[in-house]
Amino acid sequence: MSNLRHVNAIAGRLSLRPPQRQSLEILDRITEIVPPTRATDLAAAMDIIASEYPGVLDFERDFPSLCFALATGVGKTRLMGAFIAYLKIAHGINNFFVLAPNLTIYNKLITGFTRNTPKYVFKGISEFAISPPVLTTGETYERQIASGGHLSHHDQHFQHCQNLVGSARRAKPAHSLLPRGNRRELFRLSGEPARPGAVDG
Repeated sequence: MSNLRHVNAIAGRLSLRPPQRQSLEILDRITEIVPPTRATDLAAAMDIIASEYPGVLDFERDFPSLCFALATGVGKTRLMGAFIAYLKIAHGINNFFVLAPNLTIYNKLITGFTRNTPKYVFKGISEFAISPPVLTTGETYERQIASGGHLSHHDQHFQHCQNLVGSARRAKPAHSLLPRGNRRELFRLSGEPARPGAVDG
């Protein structure tokens, strides 16, 4: 069943522009026809999604992976916040991993997902007013592990990403999927045990 009421509420609270709202409506429709679960049949999911969105030709991953392209200045960070709020509220997903392409965007994202900043992306989302999302960055995650934290199954995936970034920096290839200066951050929404590396989906 569609969660259009959540789309309407989030779009209103975050004052989404038409392209942002349209993207959120697409996410709502996709999660309606292919519910976000771990046991997704990729071939079947591709067929279902491509039947409504012919531009989707390949996930290029071992899981459903989609790209939402917006023009510069439309508000991709706010849309990311809208997606996170929607997936939390409508589908109960609590953990989100965000990979930033460079240090400038990394710092911008941290600011956008930090409460009481001018461009806080969840401003107006009542579900987050009492129990706000917990933001764990690559730096704070490393401190938590250094203090004796246990690596869960999901933590190991996050540690693997850190290792890949470190390897890319050391190798300095001519062409890299992980540009020099690449940083990463992890957003864990409240409501789950405090596992700093946990990732849903």
